[in-house]
Amino acid sequence: MKHIKKTLLIMAISNNVYAITDGTAVDWNNYQDMVTMNCTGTLIAGKFILTAAHCDEPDMIRFSDHTIVASTQRSDHPDWDLSGAKVDVSLWSLQNSRKTTQIHYFSDLTKNTVQDADTLTLFGFGSTSNADIPLHYATVNAEFDPTYQQVINGLFTNQGQGVGGDSGGAWLNNNNEIVAINKSIYGTTTFGTNLHYADEFIRQTIDGWHYPTLANTSNGSATITVQSLHQNTVTDSAYTSGDVQIIGGTCIENGEINSYDKCTYVIESQGGEGNLILGRSDEVIQINKPVPVIDNGSSSSDGGSFGLLSLLLFSGFGFYRRKKSGSTLGANIKAQ
Repeated sequence: MKHIKKTLLIMAISNNVYAITDGTAVDWNNYQDMVTMNCTGTLIAGKFILTAAHCDEPDMIRFSDHTIVASTQRSDHPDWDLSGAKVDVSLWSLQNSRKTTQIHYFSDLTKNTVQDADTLTLFGFGSTSNADIPLHYATVNAEFDPTYQQVINGLFTNQGQGVGGDSGGAWLNNNNEIVAINKSIYGTTTFGTNLHYADEFIRQTIDGWHYPTLANTSNGSATITVQSLHQNTVTDSAYTSGDVQIIGGTCIENGEINSYDKCTYVIESQGGEGNLILGRSDEVIQINKPVPVIDNGSSSSDGGSFGLLSLLLFSGFGFYRRKKSGSTLGANIKAQ
């Protein structure tokens, strides 16, 4: 029986993957932390992309503002292998921090928080009939096989099925917290990697704060939520520059902050620009930064906005990458 189950799991990864057809379309601008690169990924801590380890690393990662950047390094979970039964998780590093007001936080990955029959929402950039709305989501009910504890079986609830491009997409619980990422599908079941089993890998790789990199004040103040992805307990060490002052928040009041704890900073400003620096000099939340005028790609910005021609090249390159991935990996793993 174990051999049969393992065979099915390998077949699921080797099979052409279909995960979010007829799902619910969402406005990508409302999910700025989600990216596409032939697979699906999620921006973490401003400068990491969380995705599946079986995804072939592309030269171009596309963001909701249509800028395209390349990753500088990838770190795969040490237990990942092509059998499909291991921890299919990777973190890709970016050279520069990305600008976003919207992020998704993790559940407490030190605990196995997903239970049988939990309803989870998974996101993906698979092929869609409407190219103007590339991001969709579907819902699944969680089911566990004790033989493969790292894998969550997701039974579709008739609210979406699948297409290629969804590997690595985030699975969210009812609190909109990340608990897993998309792995593969076989039949009417999709498989997700339970990130509880990637907890130490995530904290060792990032070892810092997870935070929105942009925030704006309203009536002179703002409350900003951050999450600790440090390896160890930390305390507040934030400071400011420019037209920003810290006036309170639970990050200051709570004292010790444990891994995956979320806390807040309350700031005030007279409406000018400033920075909230969370600890390290590269952990910066820009406050009241003017929004650049989008020129439909006629000039470059922050990582390169290449316009229509580059998007066409991106599409073609993605096809090439999928072919390459399917032909070169030993288990014929194809990027979802």
